[in-house]
Amino acid sequence: MDDQDLSTVAAVDRLEQLVGDEKQAYQDLYSEVRELDNLAGEPPMPSVSSPFEQYLPPSGEGTVAEAGSQPQYRREKHDPTSVAARDQKTARLLARTKEEVALLRRQVDRMAQNNELAKLEERMREQGSRFVTQVGCERRRAVVCTSVCAGTLARLSAHIDQLISMRPPQ
Repeated sequence: MDDQDLSTVAAVDRLEQLVGDEKQAYQDLYSEVRELDNLAGEPPMPSVSSPFEQYLPPSGEGTVAEAGSQPQYRREKHDPTSVAARDQKTARLLARTKEEVALLRRQVDRMAQNNELAKLEERMREQGSRFVTQVGCERRRAVVCTSVCAGTLARLSAHIDQLISMRPPQ
């Protein structure tokens, strides 16, 4: 092998590495989309392969697509009505989640303002110290649930904004 052959082999190796990186990026993106679909209760999205995948040699072969061959692109049809329907479902889910978080916050605030938790603690203290621990755990659990819901809502909202910004213009 001369220097030109070695540089060609190195270029092909680098190209295959770039294609592999691109394929991994596509897989990561679509796994995130599938995860959001699962959170939204949507049916799983069909797998979409990278447009560069056609240039990879079949497994077990070491050749790149032949020079005279024409690449065959598979294009998924873009259906704006299904995208709009998915956006509407996601918006409804987001609104419902925001309402649930607001309701939880109001309930915890109401219980704290009405001193209901403190009264409950006093009654439990009379019945035994193990109940005091239980009430404290319930209070902490309610506060933690509210903050977890708020954090989940913020992450979901950020993912939705990211997906909407990545959607091609209609």
